[in-house]
Amino acid sequence: KPQGGLLINQAVASYKHKVGPLVVALNKEENQEFSTSDRVSEAYPEALFVETSSSVQGALATAVLATEGIDLDQPLVIAAGDSIVEGGVEEYISALQAKSVDAGTIVFESTNPRWSYVTVGESGNVLEVVEKQVSGPFATIGCFYFKSAKLFLQAAEWVFVNNAQVNDRFYVSTSLNYLVSKGLSVGYE
Repeated sequence: KPQGGLLINQAVASYKHKVGPLVVALNKEENQEFSTSDRVSEAYPEALFVETSSSVQGALATAVLATEGIDLDQPLVIAAGDSIVEGGVEEYISALQAKSVDAGTIVFESTNPRWSYVTVGESGNVLEVVEKQVSGPFATIGCFYFKSAKLFLQAAEWVFVNNAQVNDRFYVSTSLNYLVSKGLSVGYE
């Protein structure tokens, strides 16, 4: 159940899962001004924090910074701190793991170009992800599962090497395209 009233605490409650540590990335300047880590710690004393600067170019770069010190062989869930999944993501992550996919995302129906969109194939796997462009009926909610943190870091490296930015930002969603290009399975729920 969401705790503390803060949107970020409600987001943490909905994205928290059983696997691995709870790492929360916060903008350093905002954390200093609003003491966000203190308020999150009150609700989640087990939380580990990574501070990033405003110069970090997007959620992908932030997520890479947040992997420091975690077990790279363990599954990884990356989620935005400004959205909430009612009932939590555990059921969705379990479904993706049951499908034995290498990575996956949670989707909803939308036509708003604000989101990232998945193109899906008849096999039920993701064929492509595009950012800020409607390519079909399913947008991601900003929650991504990777079979291992190591696999995520490989995909992130590909995004950086290929400078696959949108609006001068690197997005986690784009990293799924690396996995698709390597013939790995990317699912959705």
